[in-house]
Amino acid sequence: MVKKNIKKFIQKIITAVPSFFGGIDKGELKMSQPSTVQEAVQFLIKNMTKKDQEYFINTKFDDLIQFHHGLGMWIRNNFGLWTGNDDLKRNCLAIQKEKYLDQYKSDQDYYEKLVNQFGKKVLPEIMHADDASFIIIQECWKALQNIL
Repeated sequence: MVKKNIKKFIQKIITAVPSFFGGIDKGELKMSQPSTVQEAVQFLIKNMTKKDQEYFINTKFDDLIQFHHGLGMWIRNNFGLWTGNDDLKRNCLAIQKEKYLDQYKSDQDYYEKLVNQFGKKVLPEIMHADDASFIIIQECWKALQNIL
C-alpha cells in the first residue's frame, strides 16, 4: 500500500499539480532519508511511472527549473534538506564542485575558494536546500537519459 501511495505521489508531483500538496500525509511515506545523490536518484526513478519518466526526460535540461516547486519541494521536505541531512548536502556539494571545475577550469581549487569564503571547515550549511534539490533533479534527469 505504501509503495503504491509513493508512486501515486511521485506521479502527482512530477507534473507539479499544486492542489495535491494540501492533502499529503507525510506519515504515509515510510522511507529512510538518502545519504547520497545516487540513493536519492534511485529512489525517485524507482517510484516514477514510465509516463512520468518519459515526461521528465523529454524536458530540456535548461528547463528543469520548472520542477523546483513540485518535485524540488518534495525532495527538500522528504529527503531532510531542511532538517539536517548533512550527508546528502555534502554529497550535493561534491557534485557541485565537480560541475564548477568542469565548467570553469579554474586555476584555484574549488575547495580552497570555499575555505577562503566560509572558513577552514566547510560545513554542509553552505549548500542551500534549494540548490541541493536542484542538483538531485539534474542528476535524476541525467540518469534517466542513460536508462531510457
